[in-house]
Amino acid sequence: KNRRTRGAADSFDAVMDINGSPLTTTPTAGSELFSSEFGPVQLETEAELVVRRGITKFNVKPKDGIRYLATHGVFDATSPTEVATFLCSRRIFKGRNELQSGLSKKQLGHYLGAKGESLADEAFYTALRRAFVRRSNFVSVEIDEALRAWMTMFVLPGEAQVIDRLLQCFAEWWHESNPDVLYNADSAHILAFGIM
Repeated sequence: KNRRTRGAADSFDAVMDINGSPLTTTPTAGSELFSSEFGPVQLETEAELVVRRGITKFNVKPKDGIRYLATHGVFDATSPTEVATFLCSRRIFKGRNELQSGLSKKQLGHYLGAKGESLADEAFYTALRRAFVRRSNFVSVEIDEALRAWMTMFVLPGEAQVIDRLLQCFAEWWHESNPDVLYNADSAHILAFGIM
């Protein structure tokens, strides 16, 4: 089942033009296209609708969004690599002409910085942070430039322990990408924390 993508002025679910007349369909690959006197109207496929709803849920409460997307088969929520791949992904949204994640950068920062309530949760979030940072290429990039580029992906939470957890994973990956620059990952961690 498809639903029409809502625009800013849309407040109804029926597929009709502005005068209330039903639109005629012309199916395309993967989604439907309705034609009206104002031009074609693209409909979302069920998969696009699930992702959009999951992103909305994530932007309200990240764990609920991840759970929703996993139950609808978008990714395996027990795999930190799959979750990180989704969190880093970009897509085109209706009315936009550039790739965007659609995810709230603030909520993304809180989700990545979470510690978890059990040892298993803590291990998952640590693996998730590592998988997330490894999606960035820091080879031959100065630490301040790499940190600045990485920080554009999310908003850093204000709590010192959360910042420390995020910067620890960043420093490990940056040092692994540039092993000859600093003596060890701890030096990179201290330097990154100082830059912040």
